[in-house]
Amino acid sequence: MPAQVGRPTLHSLAWPAVAWVLASLLITLVAAARWSSTEPPQVTVLATPPPLRPASDGAVVVKSSQDVLRIEGSCIHVRGHPRITDAVLILLIDYLPRLQLLDLGGCALITDAALLRLSRLQDLNHLVLSANPGDRDALSPTAYRSLTGIPRLERLDVNDRASLSDDAVRAVSQCSSLRYLSMSGCASITDESMGMVARMPSLRSLDISRCPMVSDRGLATLAASSPLESLNLGNCPGISVQGISDLASAPSLSSLTIDSNPQICAPSYQSRPLKRLRVFSARDCPGLSDQGLLALLAYDEMECLYLAYCPGVTATLLREIASRAGRMKSLDLTGCTGLTDDGMGHIASIPSLIALHLALCKEITPRGVLMLRAIPSLRMVSLQGCAGIDDRAIEELRHSLPACSVLN
Repeated sequence: MPAQVGRPTLHSLAWPAVAWVLASLLITLVAAARWSSTEPPQVTVLATPPPLRPASDGAVVVKSSQDVLRIEGSCIHVRGHPRITDAVLILLIDYLPRLQLLDLGGCALITDAALLRLSRLQDLNHLVLSANPGDRDALSPTAYRSLTGIPRLERLDVNDRASLSDDAVRAVSQCSSLRYLSMSGCASITDESMGMVARMPSLRSLDISRCPMVSDRGLATLAASSPLESLNLGNCPGISVQGISDLASAPSLSSLTIDSNPQICAPSYQSRPLKRLRVFSARDCPGLSDQGLLALLAYDEMECLYLAYCPGVTATLLREIASRAGRMKSLDLTGCTGLTDDGMGHIASIPSLIALHLALCKEITPRGVLMLRAIPSLRMVSLQGCAGIDDRAIEELRHSLPACSVLN
């Protein structure tokens, strides 16, 4: 009888990739001993066997047309590569137990089986599990329970994961050392998740941008008990100005982003201003008028203010900012069509300003831009697309502020 040929196993299919990973790791060790360098050794593993060569900095470099893997010291980056399977990842975990950063962003073939091995990485500090929008998510909500076994995990990125439900967030919230959590684009999480996140004792930075199920109720929960210092609420259609103003009671919040929320407008009641903010971004919020921004914010501690494409920014707002913001270092007014020379006069009275973005502000004239000569601390000003400013005014500004980079 002729011999029957069996079906290829996962082990046999994965072996070519595994072999190259092992070979490259061996090359890295040899290179580290052979060539001295102040930089950490790095190696790139590729799908086909290309020639090897020692780099001038002591690293081993494998070059080809398409990267599969890059190892830099205690960090592994395999972002978005279609050949990274559970078998390859498990092998890396077993042979590199002291990893500190593992970037698996966009690796659509990784399943629960590989994630269960992550608890072996006791030194892992930063884990990226973000998906590409629209990709099928091979992880289940229960897979995130394995993350609780990583004692030093401080940063977790799970953006655009369809599997990240409220149940999954419940597991993630048990990671007691987690300081940075990014769940941008996770459409399944709700206000229930905010209650669990608020009880995470070490969490300082949270990104829930593009999460449509989060509402003002969730923000009130965060404000009441969370130690958050930084919060990103960009493009969250479920929140309103009431939820934003509720964050005034957040004891440690110093950085807030509400970009691309056209539904946010001036409060219809006397709201408490956010007094502790040092960084505030409301880019592309056309509903926010100068009165709304004055009601929401107290500018005494403000260092960075980003209001690009907010047509409601006028000289009234800038006058108030200039009178209060003694620490302002960066101001972004790109595309603010309401900005005129009157507003420029108020900007010129902010002595601490270092960076100023005025691109596409077409109402500014040479008279207005030359008022910036009164800010000797200025190091960068962008004027691209400012149709009312001529080359002569720009050259005069450069001559008056030789340490400032004027972009036009």
